Amino acid sequence: MSLDDFLIQPLDWRAHFVCLKGIYLTTRSGCKFDFNLYYVADFFVEVWYTKGSHEVGLIRGFTDTACLTTYLDEIDITDVQRK
Repeated sequence: MSLDDFLIQPLDWRAHFVCLKGIYLTTRSGCKFDFNLYYVADFFVEVWYTKGSHEVGLIRGFTDTACLTTYLDEIDITDVQRK
């Protein structure tokens, strides 16, 4: 599945696809939304959950690693050992 193919699908289809095929990476919190980050195929997917109701508000996919900078504080690499 390409990113373009993923993005043209309806929201409920994308949510189901991420649940089946996505690798959960981390979560971050915002003012109105919580964001879960997944890796799917060859791209990243961000699922936006509305605070309080936990409803999916948006699902966006991207390949630009610059979009990952907002997650850097959430990633724990203390257990990673250098070989």
